[in-house]
Amino acid sequence: MRAPGPGCGRRREGRRASAPARQDGGPEERLEVLHAWLVEDVPGGRVRVLTQETQRGRPATELARQLPNPMLNGHQAWLDGLVRAASAGTGR
Repeated sequence: MRAPGPGCGRRREGRRASAPARQDGGPEERLEVLHAWLVEDVPGGRVRVLTQETQRGRPATELARQLPNPMLNGHQAWLDGLVRAASAGTGR
């Protein structure tokens, strides 16, 4: 997979980033992914992270059919790690 670096820009009160990735190959291997994040400050010293991903290609279709879904579980693990890291930085 090739993954160019994320791009950041301003949007309303938040910060956004996105990262595309692509795997070349025939119809069985070809995959295109775009993952986007919006990070917003919210009241109470908290942060909201909105994340969305789109995937195209046969490998993505096959992953989406798996139970438990490895992509959803991977994203949740990433968010859980983000919370742990942020909590450790604040002493909570």
